[in-house]
Amino acid sequence: MRYLISLVLVLVTLNLYAPYTYKEMRTFFPSEKTVTVETNKTVETAELIKVREYLQKYYPTTPLKAEWIIKYAEMYEISPAFILTIGQVETSLGTDPKAYRCKLNKTVFSVGEFDDGTSLYTNKTYEEGLDRFCRLIANYYLVNKTELELLGNFRNVYGQRYASAPAYEQVTTQIYGFINRFIDS
Repeated sequence: MRYLISLVLVLVTLNLYAPYTYKEMRTFFPSEKTVTVETNKTVETAELIKVREYLQKYYPTTPLKAEWIIKYAEMYEISPAFILTIGQVETSLGTDPKAYRCKLNKTVFSVGEFDDGTSLYTNKTYEEGLDRFCRLIANYYLVNKTELELLGNFRNVYGQRYASAPAYEQVTTQIYGFINRFIDS
């Protein structure tokens, strides 16, 4: 098991997984993502448990729930690590005190938030904000791209950048690697 995880990390580092989507990668190693644990008659995947551990360890006050992250990751075929990465970079998953608009508009991903202070959306709940983010990424950013390709050049199908920060791709790629290693450990 440990060797398998090491092999996956080496392949990801060498960018040999680039042609594969999150859904395709899950089919290569299904046991890695489908291990279940019964707790109080609730069946949880290993992935859900690791996402919950990550949130509790690094962002215990985040308004996001691990169950939502897994739900929308599966619905839109985006990895939980990718979702966590963007939320972490944008607003520290909603825990950054400077991210006041995050709390006002209930989005930890800054969807529709602009540098001049304007906002396009006000979500009713943080779950709605997560859904809006995942829908945007699936329909306009991960079109004919893998997550790793997108992290290397974070532009949508129209060539527009997701964020104005010049080093956004470098930062997100590093954090994505860290979160992936945490979830796969």
